[in-house]
Amino acid sequence: MRPAMAPTVSLVISTYNRPQALDRVLASVARQRVLPDQVLVADDGSGLETARVVARWQQGAGLAAGMPSGTGSVSAGGAASGVGAVAGTGSAPATGARVPAAAPATASPLAGRLLHVWQPDEGFRLSAARNRAIREATGELIVFVDGDCLLRPDFVEAHQQVAERGFATAGNRVLLGQAVTADIEAGRQNPLDWSCLRWLMAWRRGDVNHALGLLRLPGQGWRRMSGRPWRHFKGCNMALWRDDLVRLNGFEEEIAGWGFEDTDLILRWFNLGGRLKSGRFATTVLHLWHREAARDAAEQNERRARLAGSRGATAAVRGLAQLSDHDHYAPPGGI
Repeated sequence: MRPAMAPTVSLVISTYNRPQALDRVLASVARQRVLPDQVLVADDGSGLETARVVARWQQGAGLAAGMPSGTGSVSAGGAASGVGAVAGTGSAPATGARVPAAAPATASPLAGRLLHVWQPDEGFRLSAARNRAIREATGELIVFVDGDCLLRPDFVEAHQQVAERGFATAGNRVLLGQAVTADIEAGRQNPLDWSCLRWLMAWRRGDVNHALGLLRLPGQGWRRMSGRPWRHFKGCNMALWRDDLVRLNGFEEEIAGWGFEDTDLILRWFNLGGRLKSGRFATTVLHLWHREAARDAAEQNERRARLAGSRGATAAVRGLAQLSDHDHYAPPGGI
């Protein structure tokens, strides 16, 4: 149940051809103490296996036996309604790991609130994928996470509590190691259920990079950051008000390839007079290990973002307003 006066939340999960990780992330969303009002998978062109994962959660295959404490793979299901509903049949794609079959499950808490917002695979176009999700979002507050970030059960509630008008929220992350990530994706363990002692043991082994990853600190005043601390703002865990995103014209789609679309957004937000609020020790996500993406465009993207910031730009040159009403795409395998 949403706390009184708390904003409605649209949770945007960006993904590209990592279905096992996405399945675990959706399972962590389903376990939220306060469910988001809407969940949008912002898909930058994944294949059929990702579409199947989303469809199964849409249709009603919920928490299953594939992972400890009900965070495993979901059972098979059919097509679902909404943007990007897909059928759960067909052959597996060449890309992406196949999600293991799971035991029959109860109805999904995400049924009726999960949308698959897909675009064709034309290279790394994260800004465009997120803009398409923003277009479909109905929540007052939009929280963005990556499709390989596990959410602790109080994640959505914590973002609601930290959110404040005039501020964007910079969440933080704990990095998980390669070995423990493999165990999580295989359903052998679930760090969301670790005790403090087990967490400290994992830190000493190098499975996590922060000993204090479970720590929660109260208060709001200390979270309000001064100046333009753009380095604190990471795309894997951030939140802005939807109407502020509209004023910014969303993410800059002129930035393609890996990196700095989040920097461009926050610098334009500062130019608009906005401020940044820290979500540390409240909105932490657990970031599964992955190989680094190709960063060929990083230097160019950083230059562009910094230039937009220094010139006082506020609205994206190519963003939400430039999206066509006719460029809605059906994911692989369905309508």
